[in-house]
Amino acid sequence: MNDFKNAFSYDNIKVEHQDAVEEVIKILQNRTSIPVNFIIEELKVKFKLQNLPELKVEDTLWHRIFGEHLKAHYQGYTDKIKEDGKKIRVPHFAFSADVDILDDLIKKVLTYVDKK
Repeated sequence: MNDFKNAFSYDNIKVEHQDAVEEVIKILQNRTSIPVNFIIEELKVKFKLQNLPELKVEDTLWHRIFGEHLKAHYQGYTDKIKEDGKKIRVPHFAFSADVDILDDLIKKVLTYVDKK
């Protein structure tokens, strides 16, 4: 298996390349007090050189209690550092439901809490 990779060719720079470099420059200019190694890790994720594991909503307590009752609208994510130091991507959702369904869910929560 050949792992050789050609050097980047500066002869064929496209607008997309320039835009990416301008974004990196802005990040560096705005984060002068942040150690470079942290910025490098952030850039690897932003430019998809490294993927972060994503928290599975199906594995959360929230989903077990409300998952089937609320319509979830994916809005993005937040990259966080867990207590063990590992990074994880946490999805961000907005939820909506009719008020009568929300009342039923509150009753369900109160019943769950009473059992504890």
